Parts: sequence; structure tokens; C-alpha cells
Amino acid sequence: MAVVNETESPLASACDIVIPMGAGRELSVAATKTVIASLAALLRLVAVWKEDSALHASVERLPDRLDQALHLDWGSVLGELSSASSLVTLGRGPTLAVAQEA
Repeated sequence: MAVVNETESPLASACDIVIPMGAGRELSVAATKTVIASLAALLRLVAVWKEDSALHASVERLPDRLDQALHLDWGSVLGELSSASSLVTLGRGPTLAVAQEA
């Protein structure tokens, strides 16, 4: 089984079960969009397998929450961020992979 963004990829071709995440064309090297979409797809699978209604409801809210995050105004900190020589990200549990990706 593979969770993939590109259903015609060599990885997808080698698998019996392909779960497309449909995140769209990747436009950057970091592939943050693909990482987040992969985590969301796997989280949905866990919610179904565990029959966890609270987790399922959280996954259903995820698109709206991501849209809200996309529209946050970072204008007040851009000056400091753009002149920084280093940056630290924090994460634990399911957000560890996202923090490492950043």
C-alpha cells in the first residue's frame, strides 16, 4: 500500500493498493504540502480503523483549520523572520514530522 500524490509514480505502480492524496502539483523542494497531506490521509485511516468519532470529527475540521492558517497575517513578524540567521521549530507527537519538515 502507498499513499501518494502522483498516482502514476513508480512507487504507485509497484503497489497493490494506492491511496491518492490529491494534493496537486508539487512546486517546492521541501514538499511541505505533500507531507501535511500524507499525514492527513494517514490520520483519516487511523480514525476509521480505531472507529474514533472524535478523531474523525477532527479530520473533518482539518481543511477549514488549514485554510485559516493559510490566511494568517504574518506581516508583523516578517521583518524579524527575514533577517534571522537561524530558526528553531518545535513539535511532538504527530506534529514532530511537520516541525522537522519545516
